[in-house]
Amino acid sequence: VSDDGMTYVFHLREGIPWVRWNGEEVEEVLDCEGNVRYVTAHDFEYAAKRTCNPDTASDYAYVLGFALRGCNELLEAEGW
Repeated sequence: VSDDGMTYVFHLREGIPWVRWNGEEVEEVLDCEGNVRYVTAHDFEYAAKRTCNPDTASDYAYVLGFALRGCNELLEAEGW
């Protein structure tokens, strides 16, 4: 956490694949070229922005609202 409390740094482990799990078996997710798709920082950024987007109507938006600057304002501006 930065000194001003505005920046959190997460260190992601490399080589962690995305998987599909149906309760019985695990299947690695592949990209368009057939390569294993790995979790990246971009995935976390995308997820946070999608969660705070009122158009997606995420039931969990309130969880990020307190932690991400602008998330609550975006949700409130759209009538949440």
